[in-house]
Amino acid sequence: MDDDEFWQRVSVSDDAFRESFARLPMFGVAGWPALQIGEWMFAGGHRSLVFTSPVRGDVSAHATTQDHAAATAGATVTVHLDDHRDAREFRTQLSRRAEAFTHRGHASYEPVDPLAAVPDDLLTLLVDTTPVTFETWYSHADRGGVWWASGTLGPHAIVVESSGPLTEALRLDRLHDPEPLVTAHHTVIGAARAAALASPPSP
Repeated sequence: MDDDEFWQRVSVSDDAFRESFARLPMFGVAGWPALQIGEWMFAGGHRSLVFTSPVRGDVSAHATTQDHAAATAGATVTVHLDDHRDAREFRTQLSRRAEAFTHRGHASYEPVDPLAAVPDDLLTLLVDTTPVTFETWYSHADRGGVWWASGTLGPHAIVVESSGPLTEALRLDRLHDPEPLVTAHHTVIGAARAAALASPPSP
């Protein structure tokens, strides 16, 4: 399809995202810019957003996801939320899927194992000003690298997944403006479309 048709279809999806965003709560890492929309079910259920630690310098509006990640201070955090499952069930589902992706070569890092009965730690994080206790697993004893944390706020199961060091200063705030997420989404899919159009088709 040509550019006009492509972006028209994206616009329809954007409107559905905005409408569901107004109805359903979602949380982001306080003070960190949005990197992309991970998954988003318009009618509720699983939603996820990706954030990076604040960039060190300017990043082009046409930069790829990898460009954004390279320009950060080294941490990427995905916030997952689900209002249909409890925290343990949701965490287990995400962990198994991450492990399957890794075995197929699609993940950028090895997942930790939050299927173990006992977490490595209990961590209290502020979620929209409310202290929430998260069960937490680390990939390394020094608490660097990858970690997972799962907790519950009201009817919502929250899983935080990070490819950078854990910090107790991490805070999740309720998001009220969908536009930065829409802009980040356009950056990612625009770069992917440009790369696909620039590549010759496979024989």
